[in-house]
Amino acid sequence: MIDHIVLLKLKDGVTQEQTRALHDGLIALKEKGSIPGMEEITAGYNNS
Repeated sequence: MIDHIVLLKLKDGVTQEQTRALHDGLIALKEKGSIPGMEEITAGYNNS
């Protein structure tokens, strides 16, 4: 199994609505099955 880690630093002024849309879009990647072989995705704010 290979784990990939992506860390994002958002620009100043990004709204909570924009952040939520980004989060929802990342989670939707697995739900749509758009990436073959993706078994799991974890996304969150300060997810450590």
